[in-house]
Amino acid sequence: MKKRTGFVSNSSSSSFIISSSKKASELSVKLKFGLSEVIEQEIRTQEEAEKYLLNWWYIKDNTLEDMFASWPWARELYDKMIAKLDDGETIYVGRVSNEGDPVEYALYENGFPEKVEGFEVLQGVQE
Repeated sequence: MKKRTGFVSNSSSSSFIISSSKKASELSVKLKFGLSEVIEQEIRTQEEAEKYLLNWWYIKDNTLEDMFASWPWARELYDKMIAKLDDGETIYVGRVSNEGDPVEYALYENGFPEKVEGFEVLQGVQE
């Protein structure tokens, strides 16, 4: 059971009361969401990146070049991944759901903010 400090709660909703000198349209809340909870795979080498892309697209007997011919945008993603790996970064593959907790659901519905600190979105939840 979650404890909601300062919230009036019942089984289906939570109410709140706040005060501010700002207009309601100017108010926002920054939520911290640990991405480690939704990261499914770490990619640290070019070989792992290639294997991931081929497995992701269920291309077992074909090559990356076959995939790039079918999906030209995949070449751009691959190139970005390899450049990040060459820079010593790790690629993290994750998944969010509309069935997760409220913050996960919000990320699923709205994507990452345009600017995020500490990482770059290469593909996914912003499109």
